[in-house]
Amino acid sequence: MAEKLDLKIVPFVADKHEHEAVDTLPTKTVTTGAIADAVPKFKERTIGKLFAEFGAKDGLLIYHFYHSDRKTIFDAATKKMDENRSAEARQSIAELANGALEETPWWPSMRASVAAAISELFRDTPVDLKYVPEVDSWSAVMPMETMPLGVQSPEHIAALVLNVAHRLGQVGVVKEEG
Repeated sequence: MAEKLDLKIVPFVADKHEHEAVDTLPTKTVTTGAIADAVPKFKERTIGKLFAEFGAKDGLLIYHFYHSDRKTIFDAATKKMDENRSAEARQSIAELANGALEETPWWPSMRASVAAAISELFRDTPVDLKYVPEVDSWSAVMPMETMPLGVQSPEHIAALVLNVAHRLGQVGVVKEEG
């Protein structure tokens, strides 16, 4: 059964509450080392317009799937918002970014494609699959302890990205980093 996806996903919300929160956040309270240790080390792969980060941390297999054009828009807007404290400027940036993101929708079959690929490659493994507006990605998290050892190989883990890309109709040069 195909799920209907709301194609008007707009991750930037700049309301009064958000502005007040930004204006009162303490600065320099978290060390760079603590942030670096908390972030998993991901492999990256780009196939067509699908950009994926994946890796394991604390017994969890983690995937983040991005639309590369949306990621470019999102990252640029996030950087501009971080550089601006003015509520008016942040509102303007948010509106422009949301407009650009509406012009670059997710694939209508994104959730179904990721779910089907996971079901095929990681049978009977529970998964938490959701859209994460804070980073404009589809993320899947699976406990590795529930997986047979054969599917925990780096090749099998990387194969999910290719499987999702095929389901989305993305073709092109495969670029690996990390």
